[in-house]
Amino acid sequence: MGAVAARLTETFADDRDFGSAGVDDGQLFVYWHGSVPQRVHDIAADIQVDVRDAPIEPGLLRDTATTLVETEPDVTSAMSMHDFTGLTITVDPGASADELAAELATRLDIPVQATTDRIMPFGTG
Repeated sequence: MGAVAARLTETFADDRDFGSAGVDDGQLFVYWHGSVPQRVHDIAADIQVDVRDAPIEPGLLRDTATTLVETEPDVTSAMSMHDFTGLTITVDPGASADELAAELATRLDIPVQATTDRIMPFGTG
């Protein structure tokens, strides 16, 4: 099943509606926004596919994450939440993670969760 998940990922990596594919508890799954193309099932062949709804277009989330890292000085990383319901960002230790997440969520109209990029001094972790 892992090989099928990898093939789905490779085949649909550039499709804005494709979120991810993987195996969970022995079940092949795919996150997809909108109607799943027949090709997904064709690739899976005789393996049942658990289609999970990606409520926000994964391509939009990927593009927005890239833009935030490039344009927001306090955002050190950004990515889609695993279920494609919003974004997770990491912010510079000098910034307020909660305030920045709230401001971005309002501006982007996308849920945003934030954590602080904590740098541990050598020998303390």
